[in-house]
Parts: sequence; C-alpha cells; structure tokens
Amino acid sequence: MTDAQVQLIYRGDTWLAKRFITPAAAAAFAAKAQRAAAEAGELTLMQDQTDPFSARNAEGRRMLTLGVMVAIADPIGRVGVWAGVIAQYRSTPAKAAACALGDPAVAVYWDPARTRGGSRDLRRVARAAARVLHARTFGYPPEEHDVLLAEFATRKIRPLTRVLVRASVDTLAAASALYQVQRADVAIELIKLAATIEPPKAGG
Repeated sequence: MTDAQVQLIYRGDTWLAKRFITPAAAAAFAAKAQRAAAEAGELTLMQDQTDPFSARNAEGRRMLTLGVMVAIADPIGRVGVWAGVIAQYRSTPAKAAACALGDPAVAVYWDPARTRGGSRDLRRVARAAARVLHARTFGYPPEEHDVLLAEFATRKIRPLTRVLVRASVDTLAAASALYQVQRADVAIELIKLAATIEPPKAGG
C-alpha cells in the first residue's frame, strides 16, 4: 500500500502476520473502513479475523492461530490498519484487537463486559483512545482531552463514564496526577465535584 492516506502496521510476530494478512487483504479492509467512515461522518473502528491456521509458537509447539486486522478510519480517508496474530484458544474480540493494536485502551471498544450500555459504558472512552492512536499514526496532534480521557479506559477504579466524559482538561489532568500517587479515591471525588460546578463539555 503506497497511498499516503493508508498506514499498514504489523505487530508481534511480523513474519506470521505478513504471511496470513497480505498487503492486498489489508488494502481491501482499509477501503471498506474508508467507505464506512465517510458514510458515518466520524471516526470508525472495525475488526476482522482470518480463519484459524496451524502455526508454531515461540516454544515450537503447534497451535491454532488467528490473523487479526483492526482499522481506525476518519471521514477524510486516513485509515490505519494494524495486523497481528493471536492464539485461538485465548482470543476474544478485545484481546485480538489489543494484540493487533498494542493498545488495550482502544481494544476496550470490543469488550462486551465494559461496553454493555448504562452509565459505566466505556465505548466513548475507547473511542477517545482510538482518536489519540489515529492522530499519532498520521502525525497530527491529538486533543488533550482525548489523551487524558483515554487513561481511564483500563482503570479498574473510575467514576461513572457519563461524569467522566464531561470533565474538563484541567480536571482530568489533576485526577491523572492523583492516580499516579495512588489516590484514586480523591481523583474520583474531584471529578464528581467538578461535574457539579463546571459547564458541560461540548459533546459530553
């Protein structure tokens, strides 16, 4: 793929990934993601997997393995395609995405336990992480709010998502510092308090 609008990134066992996810297959997947993002008018995340194939692991044992592709595309046609391989026995959509992307925060988007709806649904936080990864892949600066919000995708202790996404950059930065010194309880209370006095963030 030579199109500057498309970036193909192989991760993990690159030899296996290139063998089972060819540049042609990745290009077709990228084109599909480009169309979906253009139609949706927003950043679009997609995942696809190959049929299981037999391959040797690092210890030389044969096991069934899946090739995984994840695409993050924006409405103007820039799409990153990440490709990797994962053992079938340990594969879930979220684990497969994390394997290909190398980013567990974005992979939360495919975790049904954390995106089941309601006030703790992390899909919007995972999408913020996806915007950050997309920005860094294509060399434009990510939004500071997205960078800070993405930290919460993998935190076990966090406030309700509907409160979290409304928090300002300053509030999230202060909360992030509190997490670094093991004061998650204070960080959560800070975000809750800020939600009662700060104006709602646009789109929050």
